[in-house]
Order: sequence, then structure tokens, then C-alpha cells
Amino acid sequence: MLDSEVSSPPAGQLYLLRWDQTTPASDLKYVQGGETVVVFDADHQYPNGSYETAVILTDPAPDFYDAPLPGGGTKSVLRVYLNKSLSNIYTPSPLTFASGKCAAVGVISNCDCEANQINSSNSCFYDADMREIQRTFNPDFDS
Repeated sequence: MLDSEVSSPPAGQLYLLRWDQTTPASDLKYVQGGETVVVFDADHQYPNGSYETAVILTDPAPDFYDAPLPGGGTKSVLRVYLNKSLSNIYTPSPLTFASGKCAAVGVISNCDCEANQINSSNSCFYDADMREIQRTFNPDFDS
């Protein structure tokens, strides 16, 4: 997700939310250089909207960076450099999702974006299967 607390990055860069302070930037939890990503939000939806795609550069590689906060100070984010500047302005939202305009980045390289590929091994999307969730909670509700 784009970090909502920091100032906007320069053209051709993104500041992504850092999930924790211990996982290295090279961990596959984070996007990596060479990956094609889609950038989207509520106003620029994916796959049927005015979203944009870009390739994350490997040099300089994605790494943690102390991004400036609007009121002063800094916050650690994952800074990535893109192979081009983005045309749209994406509106990040706090993790409360109060604004309803959460901006995100999704990896779409080496995967199949067709809707009928959800949950397949080469899918760009994952759809959680909630059909069996009641089995987990039923013992708690038995009287």
C-alpha cells in the first residue's frame, strides 16, 4: 500500500508502507526490482479503470528510506524507483480505510490477470474461500 502519512515522493518513485521494522527489504513480502506492478485506487481502478503499470527498477533497488512527514520529521518507508513517472495522482488512505480511497500496488508480472484464473498457481489474484469458516467457529457456539 502507498504510505498515507508521508509527503508525496518525487516523480518516478513510490513510498510504500513498511509492515515491520525487522523484515529486510529483500524479503518477498515486499515488491522487488524487475517486477511489473499496477498502481491503483478508488478513482483509478484495476482492471477496469485508468490504473497505470510500471516496472520496479533493480538499480537502485527497493530499500528502506526515511521519508519526510508533512509536519516535520521522517518515517521509514519502502522506496521504489519506477521505469517511468506516473500520470495519475493516487490517494492513499490510513489503514482505517476511513476515506475509502486506499491506494495500492500489486505485482502483475509473470501471472495471468484473467478473472477465471483466481487462485490458480499463476493467478495475479487470490480470493479467500470462506465456505468452511463455520467449521472453525461451530464448537464455540454449541450449547
